[in-house]
Amino acid sequence: MSAEKPNHLLILGVRHPDRRVPSLVDEKVDGDVDRIFHESPEGDSSKMKYSAWTVVKNPLAVIFGILRLAAFVVGNLAFAAKMVASGKANQLTLKGGGRTQCLQAAKQLSDKHEVEWEAVDVSLIERAKLVPRHLTLMSWLAVIFLLISVTLALSGSIPWMIATLGSVAFATTIGTRLGDVRRPIRDERMFENIHSACEKHDSSQVVLITGENHVQGVASNAAHWNVDYDTFWLSSTADIKD
Repeated sequence: MSAEKPNHLLILGVRHPDRRVPSLVDEKVDGDVDRIFHESPEGDSSKMKYSAWTVVKNPLAVIFGILRLAAFVVGNLAFAAKMVASGKANQLTLKGGGRTQCLQAAKQLSDKHEVEWEAVDVSLIERAKLVPRHLTLMSWLAVIFLLISVTLALSGSIPWMIATLGSVAFATTIGTRLGDVRRPIRDERMFENIHSACEKHDSSQVVLITGENHVQGVASNAAHWNVDYDTFWLSSTADIKD
């Protein structure tokens, strides 16, 4: 792969749900931009196929997904109740499409500079298939043990209550390890897609808006191919405030 383009890559790291992201990105990008890239998965992956592969390769993700969804619903209901109680019900809005603030920033920047934005991350189905076999085995074992532990803990068994907490900790470790395994592959793919798009569309000054954990990896790929770049962490877990 040659590295004639892009001439300059601006990598902006953000925390996806941070409400400040669109304004922070708008403030940082004030020069000429030929093309905008975002960490969205490439292609139109079937959600059904992705779900099926996730169940097969990493069933723990399904359990955590259900828990996150429940927390999201409860949190939003509590927020809505608080707004209604304080007489601000008219300020409530319904956000659809699951759009993150990061993606919203990419689309707003695209409209402002009148240039295209493009998804460059690994497709959802391919991402699910990237789970190594040993982690798949550990995920299934953790799910089975977690279900047994929860069942016995509900009967009042203190040892199994402790075992349940241990299962959750073990499952969290698996999730962390999975992220470490797939991240370099995703970082490399994002840079390759950016490079290919720049060659295809003759773009030289481009911007990537991505999650905070991908900044260094994409930058390393850019450095390897002698592409000039700048990195900025506009929004991170460390500084986000509600």
